[in-house]
Amino acid sequence: MAKIGKQWGSIIACWAVALAFIITGICLGTIIPSKAADEDFLAVTFDVNGDGVISDDETTYYASFRAAGEYVNTLSTTAENRAVVKVTRDVLSLSGTEEDNCFVLYKEDGTSWCTFDLNGHVLKADAMGVTANYEGHLTIIDSQPTLVHYYQRTADGDYLFVNEPTADYTAVYGGVLCSRENSADDGVQIVVMAGGELVIDGGTYLGRGCFAIMYDAKMIFNKLTSQMVTDNPMGMSAAQSVVLGLATPQEGYEPSILEINGGMISGNISFCESDPDADSGYKTRIIDLANVPDDVPSIKVNVNLTKTLDTNGLPIYTSENYTPTINPDVPPADDQPTDNQENKNQSTPDVKTNLIGLIVLGVAAAVMVVGVTTIIIVNTKKRKKVA
Repeated sequence: MAKIGKQWGSIIACWAVALAFIITGICLGTIIPSKAADEDFLAVTFDVNGDGVISDDETTYYASFRAAGEYVNTLSTTAENRAVVKVTRDVLSLSGTEEDNCFVLYKEDGTSWCTFDLNGHVLKADAMGVTANYEGHLTIIDSQPTLVHYYQRTADGDYLFVNEPTADYTAVYGGVLCSRENSADDGVQIVVMAGGELVIDGGTYLGRGCFAIMYDAKMIFNKLTSQMVTDNPMGMSAAQSVVLGLATPQEGYEPSILEINGGMISGNISFCESDPDADSGYKTRIIDLANVPDDVPSIKVNVNLTKTLDTNGLPIYTSENYTPTINPDVPPADDQPTDNQENKNQSTPDVKTNLIGLIVLGVAAAVMVVGVTTIIIVNTKKRKKVA
């Protein structure tokens, strides 16, 4: 009886060790899905091995532009091996300070490469910024350009996104960066600082937009479904309403470049020139993109543009092969997913299969098989000896 008790004690001990490994494997994420926190809306991935494969433990989630940008700037990225920041849900009222709502791609002692994917979602804030500077190469894309959103304009010019279309609504498809208030100071701020490069390859930019290209910087606007739309805020003349500003080169810096290859721009383009007689040291000239003067070589328009005027007298420049994403003629197919604006507040990342967890479970299985088999063999030999 004592021998039988010892045998069962060994088996139970073996199973206990195996069970400990199984529980550890589960906790490491093999079975239980790892999700972002409720407040997170940015998923950052990076191919650390350079093999094009993103493993689950290389995805991190953030609740602010600032935190995501700070993490990206620590990575050793290249043009081929970029960090990817993907928006995982709609955020219709970004909280936090202006710094929290600013994504800055910054690399003073090297280069930083990043793709920012709007992923069909709406981001809306009082003030929001996306900045590339000091060898930061940022590309904005939209991987879900057919997701539909509906909004209404309020009496004070705000954009109110609604769940379902009503009698007075506008439909917009794909990812959207949107100003929360129609004011002169707040809005979507897209800035390319000295040494930076920004490529607009998707999305719609609504409201009091302010795109700025500083000296020794480059911005390429080339996605046919991209739109920059600037309203005419109350109290501002059409000449003051600027969607994109381009600065002249400063001493010791190369000139900035604005390259237009497609899309639609609604609003004025301003060009800042040096002016020693001006109090601010420069003067602003409004540029007609449909007829760029020869003395402004830093603006390169590589596509035929059609110019019209909106009800506020602001120019609308549309490329010849532009595909609209605001109230398009062809609605999405019935099986196309529809965004529920107010209720899509939780991100639901996929279940993660953690490599470490799988290894732990493998060890657990080995412990069970080897341990139990060894106990059975040893006890069988003992029985034969006794016999």
